This record gives sequence, C-alpha cells and structure tokens, in this order.
Amino acid sequence: MTAARRIAIEVAGTVWDEWTAVEIIRDLAELSGSFWLELRDSARSTAAFPFATTAWTVAQAVKPGMTATVTVDGEPVLIGYVDEVIATAAEGDAWVELIGRDKTADLVDCTAAPTGPSEHNNIDLLAIAQRLAEPFGISVRAEVDVGERFARFVVDAAEPARAAIEKAARQRAVLVTSDGVGGLVLTRGGSTRAAGALQFPGNVIESEGRYAWQERYGDYYVLGQAEKAAQLDRSAAQLDARAAPRDTPVEVATDAEKAGVVITGHARDEMIGRYRPIVSVARMQTTAAPAQTTADWMMRTARARAQVLKLTCKDYRAGGALWRPNQLVFVDDRYQGVYRDMLIAAVAYRWGERGATTRLTLVGPASFDLLPEAAREQNHAQPRVLDRSAEALP
Repeated sequence: MTAARRIAIEVAGTVWDEWTAVEIIRDLAELSGSFWLELRDSARSTAAFPFATTAWTVAQAVKPGMTATVTVDGEPVLIGYVDEVIATAAEGDAWVELIGRDKTADLVDCTAAPTGPSEHNNIDLLAIAQRLAEPFGISVRAEVDVGERFARFVVDAAEPARAAIEKAARQRAVLVTSDGVGGLVLTRGGSTRAAGALQFPGNVIESEGRYAWQERYGDYYVLGQAEKAAQLDRSAAQLDARAAPRDTPVEVATDAEKAGVVITGHARDEMIGRYRPIVSVARMQTTAAPAQTTADWMMRTARARAQVLKLTCKDYRAGGALWRPNQLVFVDDRYQGVYRDMLIAAVAYRWGERGATTRLTLVGPASFDLLPEAAREQNHAQPRVLDRSAEALP
C-alpha cells in the first residue's frame, strides 16, 4: 500500500483509495465520528473531459445513505453512512467529495421514542442505552460500573436518543462515546493510555494553545426537583357543578418538605475573582447528592477545558498503534509550557500537502471526569526552556 493510499473507503463492495485530501474525525464532544474525502482528477479531466475520470466514476457509484467502512492501513476506524456526495466539474478539472458519519449519527439526529414507551421503571443505565439504541441497530457496552437502577426514567417527547442517554449517564457519572465502528460505549475519561508520547519539538510538527476564561464562572448552581418528601393528600375536588366542598383543608408543604422537593447543588471556583454565576436546571428528577455532583462537575470540567492544545504530529500512529480519543498521553511541549498528562478529546487523521498527519485536540484530564479524580492538572517538575506565567494555566 502506497503512502497516498493508506486511507480507503469501502462502499457497496468496492474499495476506493485514490484520495487527494482526507479528514477523519473522532471527537468525544460530538459522539458520532465523521469523514470527508476529496478526489481531484485534473490530469485525467484535461485529457478526456468530461467522461471516464475516476472522480466521475466515484460520483456515479456512491450515493447518499450507503453504508461505508473507512480504514487506515487496513484497520477499520469508522463504520457508518455516506451523508453527502458532492460532484463538481469545471473546464480541465473534476473532483468529488464524500462526507459521512459513523452509525451513532442516528442517535444524534433522531427522536428516541416517537411511539413510546416514554417511561421506564427500575432500570439501570446500560439497559436504558440498549433499549434506546437497539432500534437503530447500534450495540452498547459498558466498560465501567453503571451505578444503581433508576426507579423511574422518562424520555421527553421529541428528545433525541443521544440526549436521553446522556441525561441518564450524567446522573451516574458515566461518559457516553462512540467506538467509531457501530457501537456505543459507556466509560469514563482517560481509561486507557496512548502507546506513545507527544513532544514539541519532536514528533509534533505544529503546536497551538488556546487559553480562555469566557466559559468559566465563579458560582455553579444546579436546580432540580425530587419526589415529595411525604405522602400527603393534595388531591383537588372535582371541578363540576356537583362537586362537594372538601371536609378537610388542603395541607401546605412544610419547610422540610420544600427542601426535599427543591434541590440545589452549588460549587465555587475560587480562581474566578469576580461575580460570575451560572444556573443549570436538572433535566430529570434528582436528589441533593447528584445535584451537588453535577455542580462540582460543571466547575471542574470548565476549569480543565480552559486550556486546550491542538498538536499536529507526524503519521497516524505512535508505538505501532493508531492515536485514539479518550486516551491519556504525556505531553512535553516547551512552547506551551506543558509537561504532564493530557486527555485526547479529538483525533483527526489527515492526508494532504503535508502527507499523513494526525491533529490531536488535548484537554485537561478532568475535562470529562464526572467524578473527581486525583489531581491530574498540574505540570510535573522539569527544567524549563520557556517559562509561562502561572495565570495562563487553569
């Protein structure tokens, strides 16, 4: 296999590998992986325009909705569907673009339960995800303990399947991600480690850092509701002409009951010195502990995501293995002043003018930690070539 043909797509039993530009993306924040492939056929088009070009052949053979398998060095990295085929021709040139996503795209796009059932009782997270994903032909596996059962779980009308699954997963501190090849995975952030490290200068050929505070707040509040703290008779009389007056007054909730019904979680980021509050409303009934956990998670992940590195490295592999999302990797970037573990949040395999490269989006290890972990955000001690001020690092 030549270097230019290391990435291929199989559609309807035919393998196409003559691409002039490629990008395959797996991103924890987007759930569904995506691909974009472009084939330009200028030389053949000049000689035999507008017929008999490879681009024309691909455009005629591949149609939207077809199942596609994208491979890197023969290893499947994405199994899904072609969303778009864009065929373009001009004098002396012709090209075709294929755009698509992995199978979990249907969970992102489509309603979870259009015909019901909308309520599920005494069910755990894995079973919820399996029930909602099964009609789409998507398997679900759990790599971690999914926690206790939900006494009652409700799918909102018109709620997308992904949103419903993630709503339940957030309550159990579990991360929902795609494996890229037709399955959904219930896991936690950074559960595996990359086979290699990232070093700039070194195997990294481009380093970009983003340091931002606009999505950080001083106070994080989570408001929600729980079931009534006590079983009181608050039924109303029938509102018709024959209704008789109640012989007992309607009971009013006590302060203790109100505390049981209105739930508040609050977390404070001491690094934010000015008044910047934000409120999140729980999307399902909750209790005080999950509300506080969610508030802590909002604060912790916002802090971790305030520093994002985008590193472009040579080739698609490190230590013989493909770079993968949701892996911890050690980063030694003297320009950005980073010398510690970071989490691979997104991977983009590319082919273009630079040849085979991988664009890695890296965030703090706590960015997808739904439960607090040991301190993983601090640099290790090491001699500095360039020294950045402490304010730049969250």
